[in-house]
Amino acid sequence: MTAIGKMLVFLVLVLSLIWNALVLNAYTARTNWQKEAKKYQAEAVAAAESATKMKALRDVEAESADDAKRALQQERDRYYTQVAQLVTVRDTLNQQYNVAFSEAQKKAATAAQLQAMTEKLSGQIKVIDDELKKVEEKGNQLVVAANLARAAQSRAEIERDRYKLQAEAKTEFAQKLQDQLTEARLGNGGILGVRTPVAPAGFNGTVVTVDARTPTVYVEFTPGLDTGLQVGTILRVDRLAPAGVFVGKLTVTLVNGKNGVGVFEPAVKAAALTADRLPKAGDAVKAY
Repeated sequence: MTAIGKMLVFLVLVLSLIWNALVLNAYTARTNWQKEAKKYQAEAVAAAESATKMKALRDVEAESADDAKRALQQERDRYYTQVAQLVTVRDTLNQQYNVAFSEAQKKAATAAQLQAMTEKLSGQIKVIDDELKKVEEKGNQLVVAANLARAAQSRAEIERDRYKLQAEAKTEFAQKLQDQLTEARLGNGGILGVRTPVAPAGFNGTVVTVDARTPTVYVEFTPGLDTGLQVGTILRVDRLAPAGVFVGKLTVTLVNGKNGVGVFEPAVKAAALTADRLPKAGDAVKAY
């Protein structure tokens, strides 16, 4: 064998070794890649399963949160309803309080007027007493006697007026109580066993004219039949200005479409019917 042939054989041997090394290296790399690929695939599957579990857990948590939110909304709506009911009750109580407070103010104003009148009369009596003391200090017995007589007369007249006012006030109060008692026993006032017609709900009229030329005082007022008013109905007359004053009551004797006529009975029956105690045009006529 020539040298060239030997060199070629050696070269082929070297190339074969190199080729085998490359094939072995490629096989080893392929095997390692397959292992790595399987490893990554397993990790990917595990990650996908974990993500699926996490998604399911989040869905459960979201559903629970929605249930809790709905429960809170229902609880909030229930509280709102309770608050609205409490506000309604509060407004009703405020209205009742305002009505009671208004009535109390009216009674307090009347009491204040009586107190002021009493204090005024007491002041006048004190002034007269002071004058009497001054007169008594004078030496002239005749002048003292005359002044004492006049002072005593003035004081007696003041006392008389004060007791008269108190008596009229008490008489008026007693008359109101008597009227209320009579109406309760006889059915709103009227003949025993026969119920007096009741004034229409919310009836609100006005005095038009007053005829006091006879012992029986007739009062014309408006409205009449158009409100449902009937003959025999008992109404009250109030003077609204300057302060609310009960003047007396009317028993309806005649009624037509737009007005009616009633017999007047004063608030204080025993008192003389002066102009102030008679109804006047413009006085209010209301349900008794």
